[in-house]
Amino acid sequence: MSVRDPTTPFIFAICSLYHSRFNGSMLTIALQFQPVNPRPFLQARVGTELIIRLKWGQTEYKGTLESIDSYMNVLLRDTEEFIDGKNTGTLGLVLIRCNNILWMGSADSVEMTDLGLK
Repeated sequence: MSVRDPTTPFIFAICSLYHSRFNGSMLTIALQFQPVNPRPFLQARVGTELIIRLKWGQTEYKGTLESIDSYMNVLLRDTEEFIDGKNTGTLGLVLIRCNNILWMGSADSVEMTDLGLK
């Protein structure tokens, strides 16, 4: 895999090797992934509702994506906070620093329940 310009925020998926036993011999399967640039994907979603989960605790934020910068810091408006799947209130405009984000998803594809995220 060739390395692209390091200033471009590319995510390189690591090629994984899986080993399993098959009739006493080692079977190796290699998976290869293409690099994905998440920034254009997120830029296209400005104005849509997202759910963002933080790395620590059981904290999620649901709001409308207002903007995203070159470091992938996220600005949400009309934001609601969920801790352990329970709505703890409305926060309004929220800035989330990029290194705190575990994952993001479209709000219409994730269901919030009292039991957590499904």
